[in-house]
Amino acid sequence: MSTTTIEMSPRPGYTRLKIQYGELQQLFDLNSTRPLRGAMRRFADGIKHELAYLRFQYDEKRVEDNDTPTSLGMDEKDTAGGNIIDVYLMQVGGGASRV
Repeated sequence: MSTTTIEMSPRPGYTRLKIQYGELQQLFDLNSTRPLRGAMRRFADGIKHELAYLRFQYDEKRVEDNDTPTSLGMDEKDTAGGNIIDVYLMQVGGGASRV
């Protein structure tokens, strides 16, 4: 038996985006004019990290809590998951020290 996956378009006024951290990823259909903070918070909860220690980037630009899919220039018609937000764990320190 074969299965077929059909990519349904999000409702008008909504944007489909993918948030990914390494191999972990989650798809969201979000209102294009609503802030991304809710999706960012749900993703952080899902990977069991505090939101404060994660950095979100879209097209090499840091995503802030109040950014929306529209303000970031995401394509509403993209159903294949091309609107990808990459997540990085915040790095603390890293400088060399002399003893």
